Amino acid sequence: MGSRAVPVIRKLYGVRLRFVGVCPWTDDPSGPGEMGVCHSKKVVIPDFETSARCSSMFGRYPSDIRPQNRTWEDSPVGRQKAAFTLEQLENLEICLKEAEEKAKALLEQLLASEEAKSQLLKKVSLLEERLEVVDQKRNSEQFYENMVLEKDKCIKKLQAEVKASQEKLTAHKLKHKMTVKKLQTDLAVAKQEAAITVLELNEKMKTLCEGRPFPGVSNSVEVLCGGLPPVEEGDRKISLIMELSTQVSVQTEKITQLEEVLEEKERKIEELVAKHSYRLSQKETNLKEDLKDLPVECDDRSVPVASNEL
Repeated sequence: MGSRAVPVIRKLYGVRLRFVGVCPWTDDPSGPGEMGVCHSKKVVIPDFETSARCSSMFGRYPSDIRPQNRTWEDSPVGRQKAAFTLEQLENLEICLKEAEEKAKALLEQLLASEEAKSQLLKKVSLLEERLEVVDQKRNSEQFYENMVLEKDKCIKKLQAEVKASQEKLTAHKLKHKMTVKKLQTDLAVAKQEAAITVLELNEKMKTLCEGRPFPGVSNSVEVLCGGLPPVEEGDRKISLIMELSTQVSVQTEKITQLEEVLEEKERKIEELVAKHSYRLSQKETNLKEDLKDLPVECDDRSVPVASNEL
């Protein structure tokens, strides 16, 4: 213990130390226990260069002015100073051990703090990477949301167009139905008139064939002839037949024209229906393709699709 604490004492007191002899308490078990026990047989005492320095540190003792022929070990002052020095050495060694323990604890704390710092840096880097991933995902989600909004706008626009087309088609169908109904009514009336005319003509022809005078024949013949000179009875019959045939042909031509107009109207209606159905099918196909292009997040949305029912 003494040899380890000597440099510390040299630093504290600024004096030189030397080993002067054997501790007198080493072999004496009845030495002063309260002052400490000497662990070495050598006693370390300060080697003062001047009496002034000695007086300033320990005070002036009567033994300092005694002659040098008396040894330091035999003087009681030397014994007290040695005991005091040993006690200081023990205290200093205790303080040194405490300082070493504190330094060791501080070093361990420093190592632990360095390790914690490295772990925190790793966590910070991981959190930064996660933050970048979250930002990228947020940007991609924003992009997908904008794309979905655009798709929704297109779908709403297409639905509005389909609805307007359906309304127009319904109006055209009603108009054509009314036209067809009117044409059918006109056709029925024309057929009835033609049938009545045919019956009348048949009746007239029958009457003429029987040779009976037909009421109003003379008047009609006169009207047809336009004041021409009278003709024979056979010529009169021929002219009446020609007149009736002309009327029948006119009525037949009217019926044929009405049928042609009706067929043309029906053909136009069929063309309009086919054209509108084709447009609706094209819009529905485009809408399905747009829905297929949507991301996975939008698959659970129920988007209404225009039906082909007219």
